[in-house]
Amino acid sequence: KPDGIIKEYNSKGGIEDLKKFRNGEIDENAEEIVMLQLHKEYHPNGKIRLEGGYTEGLKQGVFREFDITGDSVINSYTYERDTLIAEGIVMKDGEYQGDWKYFYKSGELQAKGNYQNSIKEGKWIYYYEDGKKEQEGKYKNDLPTGVWMWYYPNGQIKKQEYFRKGKSEGEYVEFDQDGNEIVRGEFLNGKEEGEWTYQYNDHYQKGSYSDGDRDGKWVEVYLRTGRKRFEGEYTYGTPKGRHKAYYPSGKLKYIGKYKGGSRHGTWRYYREDGSIAMEIIFKNGRAVYIDGESITNQRQVEKLLKEME
Repeated sequence: KPDGIIKEYNSKGGIEDLKKFRNGEIDENAEEIVMLQLHKEYHPNGKIRLEGGYTEGLKQGVFREFDITGDSVINSYTYERDTLIAEGIVMKDGEYQGDWKYFYKSGELQAKGNYQNSIKEGKWIYYYEDGKKEQEGKYKNDLPTGVWMWYYPNGQIKKQEYFRKGKSEGEYVEFDQDGNEIVRGEFLNGKEEGEWTYQYNDHYQKGSYSDGDRDGKWVEVYLRTGRKRFEGEYTYGTPKGRHKAYYPSGKLKYIGKYKGGSRHGTWRYYREDGSIAMEIIFKNGRAVYIDGESITNQRQVEKLLKEME
């Protein structure tokens, strides 16, 4: 989408009109248009060589560089208060064409790639401000395609993801800053599908997805001891049946059932020494009794559950 000040030309190459675009829409009340002072430079043959605008003495918006005939734009530079923020051809109709570069305010390269009629095509690379690569991949018709790679500031691979027509497709792998794998799974048409594994600070998680929703048995295991941390089942993202959680010692932390996706029946919560901390009776997801007494404050129960789970 066009963004910034766009110039419209007459048949002789002179500027006929100025418009400011914001996210592709014309800003009818743009003060910059009134304040903008046009600047032109010419080839020895009298044809236009460079054209742009100044606001309060500072370069602002698109500066176009023309060939010797004054007809063809050979390069463009986009400024924000005298700071170069992009370099790439902006045609007279506002379309982006060819190789482009974007810059941080510090002047360091932020991204580079190719446009065809304002649509990203081919390989694009994005950088951290220190010049190290942040991510890279290809676009087709403005949509990510094929393999994309992300990197940490230390250069380690952060994640690898495949795309098809802009949607995640196929293998997905994520790593920590030391290069250890922490996530692995597959996407199908932009949604998680099949078995996925996750590794967090102190535990490992494994389960399956169907059309982006948890489906089937999910298990969590403490990394240090190898003991189970959690087990429960889901049907298309909805929890069902008995769910259990455990302390690192292996002792039960809580146990309860789901019915229709909501807690139902008796849920017991235990202290680490094995004694019962509290017992809550749910009816269709709503807590009705705690340790035999009627519940009047649902928020207090929710707070207790967060502490216990």
